[in-house]
Amino acid sequence: MRIVITHPFCWPHVRRGSERQIEIIAGWLGERGHQITYLSTHPEGERLEEMPYGRRVLARPVRGIAPLRIDERHTFLWTTLSRLGALDAQIVHSFYFTDSLAASLVRPRNRYRTVLQLHGLAVPGVSCRRFVPPEGFLLGQALRRADGVVTCSGFVARQMEEVYGVKPAVVHSAVHMESWPLGDGPAQDRPVILSVGDFTVRRKGGRPLVAAFARLLEECPDAVLRLSGRMSRELECELRELAGERAARSIEFLGLGAPEDLPRHYQQASILAMPSMAEPSGGAMMEALASGAPVVAVRHGGLPEYLDPGTSVLVEPGRNGEELDNIEGLTEGLLQGIRMSRVQGIRQRCRRHAERFSVQTLGAGYEELYAAIQ
Repeated sequence: MRIVITHPFCWPHVRRGSERQIEIIAGWLGERGHQITYLSTHPEGERLEEMPYGRRVLARPVRGIAPLRIDERHTFLWTTLSRLGALDAQIVHSFYFTDSLAASLVRPRNRYRTVLQLHGLAVPGVSCRRFVPPEGFLLGQALRRADGVVTCSGFVARQMEEVYGVKPAVVHSAVHMESWPLGDGPAQDRPVILSVGDFTVRRKGGRPLVAAFARLLEECPDAVLRLSGRMSRELECELRELAGERAARSIEFLGLGAPEDLPRHYQQASILAMPSMAEPSGGAMMEALASGAPVVAVRHGGLPEYLDPGTSVLVEPGRNGEELDNIEGLTEGLLQGIRMSRVQGIRQRCRRHAERFSVQTLGAGYEELYAAIQ
């Protein structure tokens, strides 16, 4: 099958969950013998990249219009409109609403079928604009015009049906197991709490995590907290001040680093802390579990769908705000996670759980979706 994947950005030039999932899905589809073309953009301009799964056709991003709050995600609609006809697709699988809308607009003359996959949902007036630009309207049109719609959790699916009246298929985010070898945990008997994410996003929970870690040191004084991900200098200073002098000495700010650093961080971690609110899916959690690290997460959003009590601890969020509010509960959850990390055979148990979310297990859902819309 000739499949064109579209998204405004690509890995590793932009390192987020959607971009990583596209590479995992494209790789699996390529291994299955499908002909894959990935249409995206590159900050340095036009290029054609040969990938293990096929090719990436990368265009120069079209400049936005700042006064109208139009950026490269919106202008990718024009890139998709202008390039799609030459790519000879049977299926156009889009991961953003502007390229999906473009694909549906030129579909009649190209005779392909369209799939829109979203790893989160924008709500008009809350997380996307109603009027300038009319993101809510355009997203609704893209959802209704697509031949198939898929998302990464029941949490997002319920939101989509409530807000837009569209009921999607659910295929949970997949993990490529071979990318995350099983590790032995910390080299010394010193608990290592790892957290991975874009900490500049408030709902990711960097502040409550640091506050909980400062409390945890009263019972577990030799613990270490490692923060791996995007972190501004101003935020680092704020977190150090929040932690206090003693706790700050036990926090390692690793920065964004390189993608190849992450397997080692997971392998050396006692647990992964993911105190995010409204998180659609659990890609980082599956990477950690594949590497053998139990997970401490929030009972909110789509995270509970990915976890089980034998390999994880779920913390109640407290008041339903932008950040986790239950610092005491998070502290106790981290302590429970550390105790769990010391159970005989726990790392092998974590990996077995992650295998339920391997792309080899979940990938068939995409072929089934394509067959259903033909």
